[in-house]
Amino acid sequence: MKNRMVCSVLVVALLWSFTVTAYGQCNVIQQGTFAPQQKVKLVSRPGAPAHKVIFFRTSLRVNTDGAPNSYHPDDLTGSVKAINNICNAITVKRNGQKLSCANARPVFAEFVANNFREPAGTKITWHNVIAATKDANGRKIPCVFKSGEFTGYFGSLTSLKNGLTGTAAGECEHLNQLDQRIIPAFVLPGGDNIVTSLGAGIGDLVVAFNPANDVVSVAVVGDLGPEETLGEGSVGLNMILLGKTEQPTTYDKAKRLDTGNQAMLIGIIPKSRTFNPQRPFTKQNLVDRVNQWLTQAGFSNQQKFVDFLKSCSN
Repeated sequence: MKNRMVCSVLVVALLWSFTVTAYGQCNVIQQGTFAPQQKVKLVSRPGAPAHKVIFFRTSLRVNTDGAPNSYHPDDLTGSVKAINNICNAITVKRNGQKLSCANARPVFAEFVANNFREPAGTKITWHNVIAATKDANGRKIPCVFKSGEFTGYFGSLTSLKNGLTGTAAGECEHLNQLDQRIIPAFVLPGGDNIVTSLGAGIGDLVVAFNPANDVVSVAVVGDLGPEETLGEGSVGLNMILLGKTEQPTTYDKAKRLDTGNQAMLIGIIPKSRTFNPQRPFTKQNLVDRVNQWLTQAGFSNQQKFVDFLKSCSN
């Protein structure tokens, strides 16, 4: 019995020693809070201050912008064919007052039915999310696919572009956007906040980890979202992290890709938008770039970097 107790103590001691060795690597350079209480840290490995990482824990709402099936003029609620609700792409004001989604949708439906002319007394902002084109009179209107698999859908935009122009950009310039059905992308909160003040920006590389299932994914900061939300993940990113393989076909199915109460570990590599840039963005070249950065930063593989992120949770 005594020998068993000694062995148990030794095992516990060894496990504790391993944990300290594996996870005790996080040097906090600066930290702050994203309202109301999410901690955000700028960290590095001890002795490697040049390779900084912005670290935080957060659940991820799903984001579809850039996907060519995000929004459809005949399915504004995303009940049948669109994978998003049009209210997530527009702002409608009447006499200067912002309308609720329930009141904004009928106004937008009238806008569509009236050949994209705003009803009297209303102002509709759509061009930040929906692609634009010009009609025969040179008037800017939403771009609707006229051919191909996504005929009838609105073109949808992302802040990060693939660097394609002209015919290479495709109809409604959809090939110039991140197709968030496929590309793992992270959405930064808009406005002034601790994450952007620490250096995060559009195009930066990201490593995301789900502690619940030990799944890791690389990603890229592809867009800006609501100021109050930290953060959102693309359909492609959230599918990977949640172990899902079936693409959503409606808004309700897309929302099931929200991570809910499951908090992900997020590491954003600030200023990495200029690190070995490759366009158009693909899942593989994002993986390659992240692995190259990790090697330079002294991490032999992605798991070592995940261990580092875990140590920053303490």
